[in-house]
Amino acid sequence: MSTLATSSLVPPTRPYFGKEAQAQLAAEDSEAWRSVITILLTIVTGGLLACVLTVLTVLAVL
Repeated sequence: MSTLATSSLVPPTRPYFGKEAQAQLAAEDSEAWRSVITILLTIVTGGLLACVLTVLTVLAVL
């Protein structure tokens, strides 16, 4: 029981060293940026679609 408690306090270590660690971190960073860009593009596209639909609705009413 005590070994379980002490082992859970030790943070997990990454199995990468040197250039492999740099490559792994770069891959994680690029994936994070890709997610951020995808979210921003989704928001912008939704905003543009809302604007177009609003303009079409106003023109249809007039």
